[in-house]
Amino acid sequence: MKNKIFFLPASQIDNTGDVLINKVLLDELRKHGELIINDQGKPDWFLEEIGGKESEKLSFHTNSKFYDHLRAQMKELKNEYRFFLVIHPGHTSRKGYRSALYGDHGLLFTRFLRKLKNGDCQILRFGFSIGPFDWYNTIAEFFYTTAYKMYAVRDTESFSLGKKFRFRNIKQMPDLAWSYKNLSNSNISIEAIEESYIVLSFRSNKFGTKHDSDYLKPIIEHLKKILPVNKKIKIVYQVKFDREPALEIHKELSKTSNNIELIDEKLDLQTASNLYKDADYIISNRLHVLLLGMVQQTLAFPLIIPGDNAKIINIYRDNSLNHYLLSSLDDSSENVIKINKIISDENTCKVELKKTIDKNDKAIVDIISNTFL
Repeated sequence: MKNKIFFLPASQIDNTGDVLINKVLLDELRKHGELIINDQGKPDWFLEEIGGKESEKLSFHTNSKFYDHLRAQMKELKNEYRFFLVIHPGHTSRKGYRSALYGDHGLLFTRFLRKLKNGDCQILRFGFSIGPFDWYNTIAEFFYTTAYKMYAVRDTESFSLGKKFRFRNIKQMPDLAWSYKNLSNSNISIEAIEESYIVLSFRSNKFGTKHDSDYLKPIIEHLKKILPVNKKIKIVYQVKFDREPALEIHKELSKTSNNIELIDEKLDLQTASNLYKDADYIISNRLHVLLLGMVQQTLAFPLIIPGDNAKIINIYRDNSLNHYLLSSLDDSSENVIKINKIISDENTCKVELKKTIDKNDKAIVDIISNTFL
């Protein structure tokens, strides 16, 4: 039988990191069946960036709503196709009883998903992280996982949390970014890349979208101490809400250096890929800024606040990359030593990094492929 795969893409479209992992997942899913992408409420630029083809869009096939079309197809073509519903990757953390009851992982939605499952639709999610949950949502998430055939989290901490509370059908896999391939030739001229540069990209909060100067201040002070004096610095953002911290970092660093450049536009995936690929190294507290560099063998250093950047810490530790982690609470001289040690042995580091990329890419391909057997 043929496979028909209904894909629910990310609801957050202003983050190029979400574009990255949704694109990688779509590229893999396409190998295993006919895709139907829920394009309702999604702008054309987002669908284009994640690689959605016109013939794969829900609107190409019907005026019906996504789940209505899925159920109609399951009834009409049940003898010709196996049906799959794939939920987008990312991160889920919930609290409050209303979320546990009415949210998109809540008990009412779980009831709907279980009806799909009982009608022979296999429900899958790949490459996401979970937690923290309050008690209400721990219970809700447990029941939510019972609707799944594959609930594949992207780090050891998420996996341990799921096992602790006996979440069903849980498996660990790498973050989908490790399978990204930059197939485009960089548009940057040879002359432009003769001057080496470092990329900076930061959020200014632990969660959410509100800019917090107080949160950013110690990060800026730390950057002043660890950045080389005579190196070109490019400050970028690939999340719309990171523009304010980018402006603030540019303003403060420019007080002490003339080598600071702000690229004042939200980078799309291809522009970010090309820019990171040619950088000397990257310093950031955004997971998919870091991974988009690493997967292209650009050294990427997380400058983190312990307790605030669990996703980054967990994924770096899972890949034996602990030595890249820089804490803004540590003495700056220790972080300079870390950076210089890795850069001084750059060739060896990149050989090891290539092994990590290949290992993770193979694991991602194998896990997704085996799910459709």
